[in-house]
Amino acid sequence: MTVRPPIRAVFTALMMLATAAAAAADQPETFTRLDLTDTSIGFTSPGNAYGPWNIQDLRATFSQTGRGAVALELAHQTDGDVNYPTHGNYIGAGIIRDLSSRFYAYLNYGYGTASPYVKTDLHLEADYKATPDLKLVFGGSEDFVTYYSNTALTELSVGPMYYFDRGDLMVHYTVSNNTNAATKSGVWIAGDYIPTFRSKYTVTALLGPQQYQVALPAIPLAMQSVAGQTYTLSTEQQIGRTDSSGRRWGIKAGAFLSSLKNTAGGSLFYVGRGLDAGLWVTQ
Repeated sequence: MTVRPPIRAVFTALMMLATAAAAAADQPETFTRLDLTDTSIGFTSPGNAYGPWNIQDLRATFSQTGRGAVALELAHQTDGDVNYPTHGNYIGAGIIRDLSSRFYAYLNYGYGTASPYVKTDLHLEADYKATPDLKLVFGGSEDFVTYYSNTALTELSVGPMYYFDRGDLMVHYTVSNNTNAATKSGVWIAGDYIPTFRSKYTVTALLGPQQYQVALPAIPLAMQSVAGQTYTLSTEQQIGRTDSSGRRWGIKAGAFLSSLKNTAGGSLFYVGRGLDAGLWVTQ
């Protein structure tokens, strides 16, 4: 959804897109949800230059039937890179607004206190439910990101999302442009499978430009010859029964694999492997 801090962009924000879009497209009941997540990341890289990375993330979502939703986020990240050990905090706020029965918009703004986080990121998005059954949604978004190095990133993302009886599938085409770098395009895929009310499975793939990489101090910003791929798999499971007030809670877990190479010579920057675990509660 929004360009986030390194790897968190892929592991959290990509998977949150389907959740946020579903919230607007499916006209959900009014609810409040809290998510607490911890992520640990290890790397294989020349000279063992990267990692470990550790991220703690707290997100609150407030949704109201027929109007939209508001999300608040607070995160802390610690990077143990050999040459650039660093840590920082991130705070973000977003709003989804139902403008009509078919059209909704999303706005998110975030601020990072220091590297490895971005300095600011602004996400603007518009989505339209194109079919009579409201299951096919066409969306477009633009991200504007600045870094503490006084460089910037813009990214355009457009494509469809379709809702099935027990899940959804999104395919977006992305165009990224970094300061002093050539424009590059890629593909972003996300899908949910929801076999029951109590469980959910999500897969994502990001092929081509890896937008989070510009926040890595050790990688040059001019990334014409840099590309990669990232895959994630995650699940949410409800624990126990829904109580009389409608409160539900459960666990979530996930894993990802990320690879970044220099396409000109084929040399490896790194292979990243991560695990994600957390708790959620909603009412």
